[in-house]
Amino acid sequence: MNEPSEQNPDPLLGVLVRICRSIADSSDGRLEQGVTLQMGGLLVSGLVVSLKEYLLSHAILDMVDEVREVVMKEVVDEADVFEDPERFIHLKNAQFHSPGQLPIPSLGEGTFWRGRIDRVDGFVVGHLNTSLEVKG
Repeated sequence: MNEPSEQNPDPLLGVLVRICRSIADSSDGRLEQGVTLQMGGLLVSGLVVSLKEYLLSHAILDMVDEVREVVMKEVVDEADVFEDPERFIHLKNAQFHSPGQLPIPSLGEGTFWRGRIDRVDGFVVGHLNTSLEVKG
């Protein structure tokens, strides 16, 4: 049995991402699924979103989306440059966690993030929630 690698990313993660994108798109973002990804000793945690929502997250990325739409309409042969097969995962409210450190960003809701699925070492379904309060 083949292990996930750069050439063969975890197929279960690919299916999870596809389902989450479909749910997010069909519910206009009202239903979201959190995920925590382990990537080279770093944890990245956030809510799975579609490529479209990711591109709408910032003015410059929105301009990239406009170019993408033009290219896909006019130059069909080049459209695969902008296609988003199961190679990337997009998160919103993403935070980065490193052992013994506060999450980055530690204040607010996090940021939008894009990463390669073939670089994920492991994952947990659910958003990592840390509290800065010490209970005693």
